[in-house]
Amino acid sequence: MTQENRRKDLVEALQAVADSQRAEAAETQRRQQPPPRNGTHPATIFIGILAACVLGWLWIARPAAVFAPDPAAPLTPAAAEARTRFALYLERARVDAYRQSNGRLPTSLEQAGSVEEDVTFRVTDGGGYVLESRASGTLLQLTDRMNSDSFLGTAAVAPPRQR
Repeated sequence: MTQENRRKDLVEALQAVADSQRAEAAETQRRQQPPPRNGTHPATIFIGILAACVLGWLWIARPAAVFAPDPAAPLTPAAAEARTRFALYLERARVDAYRQSNGRLPTSLEQAGSVEEDVTFRVTDGGGYVLESRASGTLLQLTDRMNSDSFLGTAAVAPPRQR
């Protein structure tokens, strides 16, 4: 055997030892890693089923907390008039209460308390007052000399809304 052959054998032996050590290290590392999961984790399945149930309920029930409520249907002319009569009735009660407690009429509706929508107030020459509002194009007036209960009539029981 020549020196050259010995070197080749030594290099091959060292190469074999190095390869076996690398293979052993790779095998050790592979054993330390957890095995890959096959399939779906049960918690993932549970969360998916729960989400599907919640979405199904939302789709069917359509709760107002999630979905905007339907816009209000327009009022019938009779319902609009009843609402206006009731607003005038409430304002008259506030003005009368102010007059009783202060001994004089308020200068504006704001002085008497909260103001109903589209109600106006004016003092007449004789020391009285007139409350006015429009309902479906009709001007409604309630004065201090009118009987407010008969003016209200059936407005306390409003007719149904149109659909």
